[in-house]
Amino acid sequence: QIEAMRNPKSSLSSTIKYSTIYEYLKIEAANQNELNKKRKKIRDKAKIILQDWKNKGFIKGYKEVKEGKTYAKITILL
Repeated sequence: QIEAMRNPKSSLSSTIKYSTIYEYLKIEAANQNELNKKRKKIRDKAKIILQDWKNKGFIKGYKEVKEGKTYAKITILL
């Protein structure tokens, strides 16, 4: 998706909702605490990947966006 965002003619948003990632990965847990731990692990891994891509020059950076107390989305800086 990020590769498609980089295309100047693309109409894709540079923001990715974490809820979309969770749905795509079909994250499930027995209780809310476990679900929160799994979601945090996914966010942490996403940031590791994005930081690597930033270091390699694939993207300029990224920014996590909170809605209330929850990290809701990540904006890719191209």
